[in-house]
This record gives sequence, structure tokens and C-alpha cells, in this order.
Amino acid sequence: MNDRIFVILVFSKLEVNKGFPDFGAERLVGYYFTQEDAFDSVINNVCDIWETCYTYALIEAVKPGLYEPASKSERWFFKYNRTTDKYEPIDEPDDLEHIVGFTIG
Repeated sequence: MNDRIFVILVFSKLEVNKGFPDFGAERLVGYYFTQEDAFDSVINNVCDIWETCYTYALIEAVKPGLYEPASKSERWFFKYNRTTDKYEPIDEPDDLEHIVGFTIG
């Protein structure tokens, strides 16, 4: 049994306003039981998760239970590249480093 799931969130912008994240339009598109499957699906834009508007994607590793947010070390940000039709890893904005639980926490 896995001790965590890998949740995928896509969103239209990546800004911080007054200390809070502003992701614009967002959609929780699914989850996987392995990090490898989650990364493969995001990087390769499986099922067109970009949908012409979700410029960014986030994968968070979340443990089972109530109020179990991912830590900074267990999340990965991506930005869509129209030329390659793939999401590429990007650095997490410094302004978000102390905020946790973007997906289901």
C-alpha cells in the first residue's frame, strides 16, 4: 500500500497577491499512486491537461488522512511550452515556500 498519492493541479497563472497565491482558473485533474506516473502525465500533457488555458501545473505528494498537506519538498511546479506541447519543470516561487496544501490539504 502506498503511503501517499501524487495529486495534479493545473492553473492559469502563478502570482502572489498580499502573501497569498493567485492561480487564476484552476482545476484538479487527477492523481496517481506513483511519482513516475504523475510526472509522465504532466510532462507529456496527457489527455491535454493544458486545455489551451492552464499554463502551469503542480504535483503534490499527499499522505492519506485528514489535513495532510504536502510539504515544500514534496511538490513540483511546471510551465507549459506551446512549441513542444509539454510541461517543463520550473523553480517554485520563493513567495510560496511557506504555504502548503495547494491541492487537497
